[in-house]
Amino acid sequence: MTISALRYLWLRMRHPSLRDFLDEGLGIAARAERAAAYWRPHLQCCHEFEGDACNILAPKPSTFTILGAGRLLDVPPDVFLRPNTTVNLVDADPALEPYWLRFKGLARLRGAAVQPFFCEITGRISDWTIGLEQWIRSHRAASDADLATFLSSLPSLPKTAPVLPAAEVVVSLNILSQIPIYWRERVLKLLKKVAPHLVGADDALSSVVEAELSRHAALLQHEHLQQITSLGRRLIVVISDVEFYYYQRHEAQWQVEPALYGIDLPSIPGQVRLARSWLWHIAPQGVEQDDYGVIHKVQGFAISPA
Repeated sequence: MTISALRYLWLRMRHPSLRDFLDEGLGIAARAERAAAYWRPHLQCCHEFEGDACNILAPKPSTFTILGAGRLLDVPPDVFLRPNTTVNLVDADPALEPYWLRFKGLARLRGAAVQPFFCEITGRISDWTIGLEQWIRSHRAASDADLATFLSSLPSLPKTAPVLPAAEVVVSLNILSQIPIYWRERVLKLLKKVAPHLVGADDALSSVVEAELSRHAALLQHEHLQQITSLGRRLIVVISDVEFYYYQRHEAQWQVEPALYGIDLPSIPGQVRLARSWLWHIAPQGVEQDDYGVIHKVQGFAISPA
């Protein structure tokens, strides 16, 4: 399912603070279609892991909250839509309504209920964006050191986290590694627009600025784990990238980058009931880029909270 150009423009106008989530969601959908054969094993691993995790619990859970539900590619209906269950879908992409409405219709047929929650889950990225935009527009000639000093002050801003429903099972679905990426992209976009002298070739930033963004990344990821821990009553399921691999055909050496900042999963107090790992060939060379491809190492954990 795609959206028309008119609907895309309408969504951008209606949700100006969520435009990056809209664009990223469309990019994910397009990539999933182009690389469908490569994504299929990953999606199957997600479905099987979620099903096996939920089967741990007896009696079967009746409430679920899924953070990062997206277009429901990795949300198997047979796992979550059972009679007398309620599924809370959470995401920030405003283009998801048609997908969720279809899921809601299927839920009704199966005697289940679906509740949508469209929000930016961190409670920080939106406020940090506003703060940075106001600051950089009044400090257009700022130095790297000036910017780093300002960025260091952002975590002290009050946090306005959205109110999300607790549930017997809470699922964090392939978003833990992505949260810092959204924030970094927002920083880059603002700097390019207002203070381009602070951005180098290939979107490089100074070491002092990168150090502050890494601190932000660690905070955002840590707080996300705290968030899902506070919401999950009986089981917390985390599926996340843990490493990014960049490869070239006929080259034995791969570039490896960590996806998490100072976190070794599961990093949630409680008993690990299930753990698995697999590779996701997210962007095959020759399908996305001609000169390289991308593979993610994914880990899944199911934890009974302490």
